[in-house]
Amino acid sequence: MTAITIQHRQSIFDIATQHLGSPEAAFIVAEKLGCSITDELTAGTEIVFAQSDIMDRRIADFFRQNNITPATEVVEDLTGIESMRIEYNFIVA
Repeated sequence: MTAITIQHRQSIFDIATQHLGSPEAAFIVAEKLGCSITDELTAGTEIVFAQSDIMDRRIADFFRQNNITPATEVVEDLTGIESMRIEYNFIVA
């Protein structure tokens, strides 16, 4: 059993790839957290994984050995022209 702590701006796919070696393991992570694969995660939350949860040990070992912590959560900035969407916050009259 291995306990990990979610870092700031990590997504379920980041956790799955980093610790379980595959983004496909997102379903395992979501099940352990009791949430959807698209939910935002709370930094500081702990998850415990069994060795049998690891899908590709080579990739998980690569992240661990190279001290890589992916954090790819998308944060929407709803200000400025680049955030405008027709019929959402930009009304065409």
